Amino acid sequence: DIGRNNASQVINEHFNLSFFDFINKYRVEEAERLLESNQLMTITDIAFEAGFNNRVSFYKAFKKVHDITPTEYKDHFMAS
Repeated sequence: DIGRNNASQVINEHFNLSFFDFINKYRVEEAERLLESNQLMTITDIAFEAGFNNRVSFYKAFKKVHDITPTEYKDHFMAS
């Protein structure tokens, strides 16, 4: 059994990300998939489905990765 601190250290060393950023990276990737494939889901529903606890943390994490909001991402995807 690998301890929590050891897991965090391995993630930091191999991915150059904090544990929190590592998890959010995968949550944002799931949100991208949902934004592109589920046109009827609300942004809030997508946030929860991707594993975020609230809309604000979802927006912050998404914007940190993409420099645009999830709404802007969805609008851009729908336009193309």
